[in-house]
Amino acid sequence: MTTVNKVIMLATAVLAICLIASITFACGPCGEVAHSYLYEKNPATWEIVRGGAWGKMNYNTAGPTFDFEFNGRKLNAGGNYALIYYPDPWPGTGLVCLAEGTANAGGNIHLAGMVELNSDLPIAGDTNSPGAKIWLVLSSDVDCAGKQMVAWNLTEYLFEKDLISYHNTGSLEVLDTVDINTDTTNTNNTVVCGSRCISFNPEQSGGWGGEYGGGAVTAFTGDNDPAGYVILNVNKLKPVAVNIRHLDGLTNDSFDLYVLDAHANWIKLGHYADQGSTETWVETQFILRWDINYDRVQLAGPNILIKIDPTGLVPLWWGFDTRGQLAIDKVELLGTGPCEYD
Repeated sequence: MTTVNKVIMLATAVLAICLIASITFACGPCGEVAHSYLYEKNPATWEIVRGGAWGKMNYNTAGPTFDFEFNGRKLNAGGNYALIYYPDPWPGTGLVCLAEGTANAGGNIHLAGMVELNSDLPIAGDTNSPGAKIWLVLSSDVDCAGKQMVAWNLTEYLFEKDLISYHNTGSLEVLDTVDINTDTTNTNNTVVCGSRCISFNPEQSGGWGGEYGGGAVTAFTGDNDPAGYVILNVNKLKPVAVNIRHLDGLTNDSFDLYVLDAHANWIKLGHYADQGSTETWVETQFILRWDINYDRVQLAGPNILIKIDPTGLVPLWWGFDTRGQLAIDKVELLGTGPCEYD
């Protein structure tokens, strides 16, 4: 059976499991998606300026991290802005800088992130309780390290229309792990990962990154698909991110990471760019909740199929035919337990 056929069968099984599981629980991340609008306001009346600058933020109301996506419009072209949570009173002691960026030539800005706050919003002591203020301010007017405002230019800011709330459900934890190692106790050197991985070839170098038997390559001679595939079991837990332990070696070990969504589409989560190091094992985390365009991903769970696709194979390095390329040692699913709602 070819690698492609194996992947198709595995993908079908993953989607079928999700359909069965959806009877009892929802596949996907914690929290509901909510929306908040920010507007330019008149400094004299504090009313929204009609036709002025504005923005919209999508965010999750609960989860181990505060996930958000913000789009601002009609800002100053080239202006540097920070999206912040602002707790009253002035100067907003304990504020949180969620993201920073620069407005483009059209006065638009796009910001997104996954911030581990380790607390609810609003925080204790915020006099706006039970709601939290989200502002877009000039980057130069906020001290993100000191967590407070240092200047006030309200005509350049966007202010909330309504207060928001967010419930922190706890820190991220490892929900599942697939170790992809090479069994060097036998003469054939086999890949050890059970049925949890497809299209990997054993280590042939004698000790990548100083770890004999650690990892296996996704691309190798005779492989009709250079990508490697890993299935992660999530059960009723809530996935947030995927952590990959991989070798940044002498070759170009860049790769793209994909996840199979609920509609059987491969969704790109991100890219790792080779750092040109000398045989060093590194760990890279990819957010499962959005794709590279910050569109929310509908996960297929409770089993999640990951594709690790090497992008540095052209040109092939001189040792490819005997050693292969892009060594992966471990794939972890990070997240939290079931959400608790009041």
